[in-house]
Amino acid sequence: MFKTVEEKDIVTWTSMINSYTNNGLLNEAVALFAEMQNTDIQPDSVALVSILGAIADLSSLAKGKEIHGFLIRRNFRMEGATVSSLVDMYSGCGSMGNALKVFNGAKCKDVVLWTAIINAAGMHGHGKQAIDLFKRMLETGVAPDHVSFLALLYACSHSKLVDEGKCYLDMMMTMYRLEPWQEHYACVVDLLGRAGQTEDAYEFIKSMPLEPTSVVWCALLGACRVHKNHELAMVAANKLLELEPNNPGNYVLVSNVFTEMGKWSNAKEVRARISERGLRKDPACSWIEIGNNVHTFTARDHSHRDAERIHLKLNEVTEKLRKEGGYIEDTRFVLHDVSEEEKVDVLHRHSERLAISFGLISTRPGTPLRIAKNLRVCGDCHEFTKLVSKLFEREIVVRDANRFHHFRGGSCSCGDFW
Repeated sequence: MFKTVEEKDIVTWTSMINSYTNNGLLNEAVALFAEMQNTDIQPDSVALVSILGAIADLSSLAKGKEIHGFLIRRNFRMEGATVSSLVDMYSGCGSMGNALKVFNGAKCKDVVLWTAIINAAGMHGHGKQAIDLFKRMLETGVAPDHVSFLALLYACSHSKLVDEGKCYLDMMMTMYRLEPWQEHYACVVDLLGRAGQTEDAYEFIKSMPLEPTSVVWCALLGACRVHKNHELAMVAANKLLELEPNNPGNYVLVSNVFTEMGKWSNAKEVRARISERGLRKDPACSWIEIGNNVHTFTARDHSHRDAERIHLKLNEVTEKLRKEGGYIEDTRFVLHDVSEEEKVDVLHRHSERLAISFGLISTRPGTPLRIAKNLRVCGDCHEFTKLVSKLFEREIVVRDANRFHHFRGGSCSCGDFW
């Protein structure tokens, strides 16, 4: 329909960009925005907010800076949804420094902008910074809302700030009279679970005034997996499948729990139910921006035009890590019932390693690498990336499904806690 419209106005273009963005077609959304700029139609604030969201999801810092430059050249007012979207974009592209610059430069800071920067700090693992920002917001007279507290609790959960998280949930209910959402309770469950207090997390769930939904049980299941509380994990798993029987991600999580318990037949049975129900799970993929192009990789990917060079580089990197960094593959993170040799091969071909290898052959020594992944980074890839950052002297920023990881000199900003 879009192609058949002869005279497209700003509403038509923006609607199509939104359609692409909402359906995960991010490259198409960015390309369409560029096409619109070549016409006589100039983007308005609605179109710009939409494309900034797509760029944040795509983690395309270069394209984000282009849009920021466009805003400056056209003298757009840096306020409201526009400036909040800029903060989200820079944060989503791994540039917390630029996010802070935009935030600090805004003259009018409303609750949406404060929440955006608090959320950014939390995503990058700066829990104490998020708390400081929250306190500054209160000092300016801006009252927090549900989303502000959600961003703050998220930040606490990813920085092991257990007491602080409990305090802010209490503040939310008693001082500001805000009834928590399921997501707030899930953050507290995650907070307790990540700190190893899985039984306390379960008791907290049982004390909730609301009937817990899947987001709460998912938080508990994740914590039980990390801390090997298999008995409680099964309670959470059964609740999760009962509440969302058509979510393929839940079946994968439950299957992984069985795998870690050594119950391979149970794991296979759960995964078989995905096919029986006609469900599909998203394949793991990673992407990296080189110049103005975003390159995407899936596990064992050989489709890239430089595939041969990428795999040769990956072999070279792995050998260097073994010889100089003492790297030994941790095959516990391969959740398939195959031989040890096959498990090692599976780890070697994880998508983020291909993206890192491509980044190493495509950029000058010392250039930071920014990588995004649609799923959680596994423990072995996390160790692999730490060693690469040290032995190849690169800063590597990885955004996975949970948070940002900033690798420098052999360590990660998450403190191996994600």
